[in-house]
Amino acid sequence: MNAKVVDSSREFISLLSTKDNLLPLGFVRKKDDTPDDDEEDIMEVMDEYLSKISVILLSLLEGEEDIEICSKMAFSISIEDIKDRMLNVFGVFLHSIKLFPLTKLKEDQDQNTPLKMLSVENSNNFLSDVSVNRINRKLVGDSFDGVLSEAFAIYILLITLAETIP
Repeated sequence: MNAKVVDSSREFISLLSTKDNLLPLGFVRKKDDTPDDDEEDIMEVMDEYLSKISVILLSLLEGEEDIEICSKMAFSISIEDIKDRMLNVFGVFLHSIKLFPLTKLKEDQDQNTPLKMLSVENSNNFLSDVSVNRINRKLVGDSFDGVLSEAFAIYILLITLAETIP
């Protein structure tokens, strides 16, 4: 059972970064939805879903250490995909505090375009205008709602896997 959870999680984490990959994974529009319906809503749902996947993976590692699960996870889940997810979580955070650099987007891109893709296309300078000082000035009490728990889950997952791999 645990192996199936790890495999499914790997597949979702690696493929759910763009709305184009939703149909092959079994996510379809309701019959009454039109292509013009708010596509941002589906990506918000996917972000929430991926957040829960991070928590599920972390919960598999809690309690007594199971070397088999740790090994399966370490060799099955792509660290690159996990890092990309962390980058997208940061993008969601920037969007929530209205610091996402929308002016750097090309005509065929929007805020749901994976941050890694935007970063590569901009010679890793896509977030160069977003400084810690600008972020600090925008922070309010609920700025981290939603993204902080996933960011910590991803971080703890990476640390736990790194500590258990021989």
